[in-house]
Amino acid sequence: MIIETAKFLIEGHSLADIKEFIKSKGKDEKEADKIIKEAFEIILSDSEMNIDMRTAWCIEAYRDIYKKLVETGDYNGAIKAIKEISLLAGVKKKTKKEKKIDEKAAISTLKMKRLSIVRK
Repeated sequence: MIIETAKFLIEGHSLADIKEFIKSKGKDEKEADKIIKEAFEIILSDSEMNIDMRTAWCIEAYRDIYKKLVETGDYNGAIKAIKEISLLAGVKKKTKKEKKIDEKAAISTLKMKRLSIVRK
């Protein structure tokens, strides 16, 4: 249940939807909160892998996104996914605007880590 919850979090499902799913499996509110917390901890611990592993994971995730976008006919989204893959693979360098977006994402990640520490 924890791994499945971590997968839902990574896929971008809302906390409300995830809680509802967990409750549908016979768990109460307190148990659902505990499962979600443990799922976040798994995600955060996995994020401590080395840079090559993270890059490879990100490339694979973008490839999956690319495939789904093409299947649904979202070619603009597919082009954006290709752009991200090329950045991760080192084929293309980031623009100043992209670097600024990365900085904002890093700040958001730090906030998430702080929230997970506070919830413990």
